[in-house]
Amino acid sequence: MSRMGKMGKLSDFGQSPSAPVPPVVETIATPVAVTEAVSTQIAVELPMDTQSGESQQTEIMVNVNIKMSQSQQEWLAATAKTVRRNNSLPVPAKERVYPQHLISLAVELLQSANVDWEEVKTIADLRERLK
Repeated sequence: MSRMGKMGKLSDFGQSPSAPVPPVVETIATPVAVTEAVSTQIAVELPMDTQSGESQQTEIMVNVNIKMSQSQQEWLAATAKTVRRNNSLPVPAKERVYPQHLISLAVELLQSANVDWEEVKTIADLRERLK
């Protein structure tokens, strides 16, 4: 009998008979609850020399995983939704407000706060200094 006319399986294409078959690896995705970690993107615009005609440049965006209470996460989502609904006309996608924008603004407010960060020891201490 001749084997010339016999076709093999498609999965055997390009493999020599002595080549071992690679093991099959399965990946299982584990869902993460929103209350455990919230991924945000924070960007701060760096002012450029506007006298030379250059426009503002945006920093590289990075993901930040933070933990917060469920009520805080719900407040962020509801507040961002309220801000989006405040617009009677459509807003371009780059200008819409989402929770990560509120967090980014909170970081900017903390950066501009008149706080001596070398003196802050606890969150309670920071709250007191921000009053």
